[in-house]
Formats: sequence, structure tokens, C-alpha cells
Amino acid sequence: MISYDTPHMAQRKAEYIRNRGLGGAMWWELSGDHPVNHERSLINITIAGLGGTAGLDGSGNCLDYPASVYDNLKKQFE
Repeated sequence: MISYDTPHMAQRKAEYIRNRGLGGAMWWELSGDHPVNHERSLINITIAGLGGTAGLDGSGNCLDYPASVYDNLKKQFE
């Protein structure tokens, strides 16, 4: 089964997140989304629904796994 969100559903989900003070939104896969400047972009609609880019957390990555066998994780995805 394949399913997808519509722009209306992305807006409703953003409202749900914002109204309940949840931590944010995430996507498993978005390669089929429109470009972010397109009116039907699910990313753009969600960001707008959460209050715009000013409402996004801009803090750096806080992962710290210096003993990881994976270089990208060891270097905190820099």
C-alpha cells in the first residue's frame, strides 16, 4: 500500500502539533514532494503551519557518540 499526505492534511497535522505544543514534525521519505517554494510543498506548508522559519529550532546537533564505528556519527554529522 502506498499513501501520501495532501497539502490540506499537512496543514492539519501542523496545526495539531502546534496546538498541543509537540516537539515538531518529521518525514520518513520526501523525495516525491514538490520543491520547497511550490505552493503544494508539504515541507513548506508544514513550516508555515508551525509558525514559519522563525519558529524552528536552529540549535546544532547534540549527538555525541565518540566511540561509534561510523565516522559520520563520531564527527556528529559535520
